[in-house]
Amino acid sequence: MNLKKIDLLQKRAQFRTLIREFFSTQGFCEVVTPLLVSNPGLEPNILYFETEFAPLMGRGRKQKLYLPTSPEYHLKKVLSWGAPKIFEMTRAFRNGEWGKEHFPEFEMLEWYRQPGSYEEIAKDVEELLKKIWDAFQKNQANLSELGEIKHYQVKDLFLKYAQINLDHPIESDEFHRIFVEKIDPFLEKENLVFLWNFPASLRALSKLDEKDPRYCKRFEVYWRGIELGNAFDELIDVQELRKVCESDRQKRLEKYAKSPDLDEAFIEAHQHLAKNMGGIAMGIDRLFQWAVGADNLSEVLLFESIQN
Repeated sequence: MNLKKIDLLQKRAQFRTLIREFFSTQGFCEVVTPLLVSNPGLEPNILYFETEFAPLMGRGRKQKLYLPTSPEYHLKKVLSWGAPKIFEMTRAFRNGEWGKEHFPEFEMLEWYRQPGSYEEIAKDVEELLKKIWDAFQKNQANLSELGEIKHYQVKDLFLKYAQINLDHPIESDEFHRIFVEKIDPFLEKENLVFLWNFPASLRALSKLDEKDPRYCKRFEVYWRGIELGNAFDELIDVQELRKVCESDRQKRLEKYAKSPDLDEAFIEAHQHLAKNMGGIAMGIDRLFQWAVGADNLSEVLLFESIQN
């Protein structure tokens, strides 16, 4: 694929309009959250960008601020106001990430349902992908239908391709190493695939499975080995959430010798959320790459921040 910049600009605008139309018809309210935040998230494996506010006009106090790694914290605060269905398309920033399918600044689509579940989010994803396919690919030569969307349990793939039983505990780093070596080659041959229910060590801010707490209620969706989105049955319990966030903060301190404090407003907001809530984050640039059939992200970006 070799789109001129003006064609790329127009197609990206069409793509964003399509996403907005999809969520509008589903009754979702669009949200705009800040790009300077006091806490960018505590995921131990994500490195953030930080800066400092300098009160040159005599108001406020000097304080450290960050670029958000996702809009999750502020979107959940919005949900605590009673909003049932929300979405946002925004910029996200992750330091150190740069490669064929990774850039330090990218566009993210995130949405939530309350009450809701990750199964309902999966249905949203399938409907959105079908809408995108019909708009961008269906009428091109030799292409007609989207085709079968496959669903797999993560434990089944690990048993089949790595001969590893995930019923036994596995550390996050070891999981990712094996995933890259053994599971990625399988996924690269597949089109759209949903992977369901990861080991508890990869729960992030998802609920543990009530029937089998060795696993968490999380799915990821892939296209030919490229991760398009990551969804949770969201962890709501305030005490459990605090423990998870504090654990992540300690891991960050061990890894980087620094970490933001807990976002108390974010944690307390969960007192006002529905008991069941589903949410997902999807990379818009990767979705657009899939929509137009590009080989890598650099083909679909209007600008690149990092130079060789």
